[in-house]
Amino acid sequence: MRFALFKVVTPLIFALFCLGACRSAIHGTAAGGGAVESAPSVAAKHFFKRHYDFYYENPVRCEALITRRLFRALKHHYDEFERTRQISPLDFDPWTGSQDSEVSRPYSFTTLKAGDAEAVVRFEYAFPLGPESRKTQAVFIKFQRSSPGAAWLVSDLIMPNNGSLLGLLEGNP
Repeated sequence: MRFALFKVVTPLIFALFCLGACRSAIHGTAAGGGAVESAPSVAAKHFFKRHYDFYYENPVRCEALITRRLFRALKHHYDEFERTRQISPLDFDPWTGSQDSEVSRPYSFTTLKAGDAEAVVRFEYAFPLGPESRKTQAVFIKFQRSSPGAAWLVSDLIMPNNGSLLGLLEGNP
């Protein structure tokens, strides 16, 4: 009787384990921190959709998805704002380069460069100029990873004005 039960339960447990592993692979998430292990363009889309406000919210929320250097720069500016309530040099949305507008559809994520340790993704989107007018605009999301197969981490955002978000944050301590 025990052997018969073992023959039924063991394949069931194995099937559930495989289902969970497949689900993680399809969604591109690591078991612990939610870091994206897939293509750079997928990592960029994931970061944009889940952490659009990363530049002014507590960076602890996206710490698993950004490099230590970017985390330190964002954390410094976040803590400084919390302490002084003074607006930092980042008084605009780095995704759009403006204070008043936002990213609109259609948008796309295209991997421009992908090596073993670094990648660059072009994020192109519609930028509204008025009720009936739009222009195409882009930012470049830079990624780094520690080794092939490791998760891609956002290391910088090259804004529409071609300025580096990391450079702006580190240049204004």
